[in-house]
Amino acid sequence: MSVAVAQDVARLERVATLIRENKTIEAERQLAILLRSKPNEPVALNLLGTIRAKQNRLNEAEALFIRSVVNDPRYSGARMNLAYLYLQKRDPAKAVVQLKEVLSTEPTNTEVMVVLGDAYLATNALAEAEQQYLSALDSRLDNAGALLGLAQISRLKGEIKETTIYLTRVGTLTANSTSPELLYKFALLALQAGMSDAAKAALENALKLRPNDPSYMLGYGIAWLRKGDLFEAEKVFRKLVQLQPNNDPAQVHLGYVLLNQKKYDEARLWLEKSARSASPIPEVFYYLGLVAQEQNDDAKAIGLFEKAVQKLPNYAHARIALGANRREVLGTALGRAFRLLAIGSVAGMVLGVLATRVLSYIVYQATPKDPMVLSGVVVTMLAVGLVAAWIPARRALAVNPMILLREE
Repeated sequence: MSVAVAQDVARLERVATLIRENKTIEAERQLAILLRSKPNEPVALNLLGTIRAKQNRLNEAEALFIRSVVNDPRYSGARMNLAYLYLQKRDPAKAVVQLKEVLSTEPTNTEVMVVLGDAYLATNALAEAEQQYLSALDSRLDNAGALLGLAQISRLKGEIKETTIYLTRVGTLTANSTSPELLYKFALLALQAGMSDAAKAALENALKLRPNDPSYMLGYGIAWLRKGDLFEAEKVFRKLVQLQPNNDPAQVHLGYVLLNQKKYDEARLWLEKSARSASPIPEVFYYLGLVAQEQNDDAKAIGLFEKAVQKLPNYAHARIALGANRREVLGTALGRAFRLLAIGSVAGMVLGVLATRVLSYIVYQATPKDPMVLSGVVVTMLAVGLVAAWIPARRALAVNPMILLREE
């Protein structure tokens, strides 16, 4: 290795250390010196892209990562950064392309398998995601990232027992984890699965590693809410709005907690702040309406409930607050389902009549236009569809809408 090359390697290692220490100004200065003489140096371009990503200048970061890959197509570091960037930009399909390229050169890299599984999961390709997670577990059964992915898939499939088994195993593996990101990801899934204690413990550990992270604090407050401890939840949300006064989810949750503690004036203050945000959620106006009701301002309450319904016409709780009974709300939901089913059934019947030969082969001793067969199929489909619409509608009416907000 020549002296010049050795100097470049040492400088790049120094820059990588500076970036890890968040000393980005000095890191960028060092990179500028190197890139003046070697403008297409892949590692330097990748490191500069990392700085831009840290600065949330994502388009510039993407351009730098792409330049790095173009100059060295086998450089996995730049492709991985590009994949993470695409996931952050909610473009998982592009992330899949980059990760497949990395796996083609590093077929046993379990970290890449897990991230590829996450990318597939983001595109709702559950089978492909599951295959990647299982491949990662082939060589390492304690791969927490792969187990988390399998837990997500089981939850999406409605497999509650399997979800709990996977998450319990991950909880054991992450008990002494030094990765706040992994702890946070586990905590979110645990909250969704109803494992509030495990989620709270993971978030406590994550906050020890990164004390003032807003996302971790919000999740921690929600974990206390899930346990029914409004006072502890209030402490966390108050601390969060002190750190970030314009944090909309924190304002909504603090307002909700204060509403449940009957501290109506302060609840209204925080909820109104959230209502003035760029895109307030319907729950804000619903809870402001409840505050107005408690303060005997029915006219204002009606206006707020109407605004919640304007934001989300199917918002059952707000419609009930406006005077609709549960039967009417259920009727609205089932009526919409019935219209869609009727349209589909008529279209299917027309197609069935057109496909006369096929029908005569399928149904024994039936004429191609047998009215009993056609009407029986239509009635059966309508009945199944209405039952399928009735069950979730009934469940929705039984759920406190703030639970849905916490899920989000």
